[in-house]
Amino acid sequence: MERRVRETKRRKREGLTTKELALKIKKEVFHRKNFYAILILAAFPPIFGSIQYGLGISQHQEITSASQFFSNVILFSLSLTFGISYGCLIIFKTLNHFLPWRANIWKRVLLESLLILAYTALVNIIVLKLFTALGILYQGENIGAKQYYTNIIFSSTLSLIVLSIYEGIGFFNQWKESLHVAEKLKKEQAESQLANLQAQLDPHFMFNSLNVLSSLIRSDAAKAEKFVEDFAHIYRYMLDMNKEMVVTLEEELQFAQNYLALQQTRFGSKLQTSFNIDHSSLKLYLPPLSLQELISNAIKHNSIENDHPLHLKVYSKGEELWVENNLQKRQDQATSTGFGLLNMSRRYEILSGKKPLFEIVNQQYIAKIPLLRLEA
Repeated sequence: MERRVRETKRRKREGLTTKELALKIKKEVFHRKNFYAILILAAFPPIFGSIQYGLGISQHQEITSASQFFSNVILFSLSLTFGISYGCLIIFKTLNHFLPWRANIWKRVLLESLLILAYTALVNIIVLKLFTALGILYQGENIGAKQYYTNIIFSSTLSLIVLSIYEGIGFFNQWKESLHVAEKLKKEQAESQLANLQAQLDPHFMFNSLNVLSSLIRSDAAKAEKFVEDFAHIYRYMLDMNKEMVVTLEEELQFAQNYLALQQTRFGSKLQTSFNIDHSSLKLYLPPLSLQELISNAIKHNSIENDHPLHLKVYSKGEELWVENNLQKRQDQATSTGFGLLNMSRRYEILSGKKPLFEIVNQQYIAKIPLLRLEA
C-alpha cells in the first residue's frame, strides 16, 4: 500500500497519468533499436537448428527438405524471440517505474526474475502448441514434457542472459548520466561561488585605490589627477576581466604591468620591479586579479622610501608563479583583514583544489601561486 502511494506521488511529480505512463512504456519498448536487436537475436536459433539438421540429430525426422526445415525454424524462432523479448521489455520498463532499482534491489531482482521465467515458460507453451497444431513443428508427434522442458530452459536461460546485458547497459548509461549531472551541478556550484568571491573583489580594489588617491591628494595634486585618469582606464578593464573564471598569465601580466604603471605615479623610482616569465607559462591560467592582488599586498604592507626602495620580482618556476619582495614592514601598519589573500586561496581551492603558498625566506616575502591547465 505504501509503495503504491509513493509511486502515485512520484508519477504526480513527473506529471504522468496512467495513460501517459503506458504510452511512455510503449514508446520505449517498441523502439526501432529494440526491433533490430531482437531480429539479430532471433537469428541464433535457426543457425543452431541448421547445425543440428546437418549433423542428423534433429528430432524433425519427417522433414526431409532442408529448405523446409530451415524456413520452419526461422518462423518458429522469430515468433518465440519477438514474443519473449517484447514481453520481457514491457516487464523491465514497467518495473523501472513501479519498483526502481534504488528502492529495493533484492526485491527487484527476485520479482523481475520470477516474472521473466514465468512469462518465458508461458510463451514457449503457447508457441509450441500453436506451431504443432498448425503442423509446422513436430508433425504427427505428441509433444512430451521433454520438448517443453528443453525449449523453456533454453529460452529462459537466453532471456536472463540478454536481460542481464540489457540491464548492465542501462546501469552503465545511468552511471554516466549521474556523473554528468554531478559534474554539471559541481561546475554550477563552483561558478556561483566564484562569482560571489569575484564580486567581493570590486569594492576591495576600489577601497585600496581610494586609499592611495587620498595620500596623493595630500602630497601631490598633479600626481593625484594623473592617478585618477589612469585608474578609470584600468578599473574599466578590471571589471571586464573579473567576469571570467580564469585568465591567461599573459593577460594577467599585462594588467599587472598597467597597475604598476599606475603605482609609479605615486612612488617613482622607490618602487623597482622586474619580470622573468618563461614563454611556455604565458598560456597557463590563474584566477583574474591574482597577480595584481599580490603586488598590491606588497605595496600596502611594506615601507617604500628613497633610501629603502621596494624591490618586486615576478617570475615563473615550473607551473608556479612566484612574486617576491624584500620585507620592510611599515611602522604605521594597520591591522590587516587578510581578505585579498583569503579570497584568492578560496578561488584556487574551488578551481583546482590547489592552494597558494606564502612564506618568508631570508627577509624575502615570497608568494607562490599555481598556474593552471584547462581540461581539454
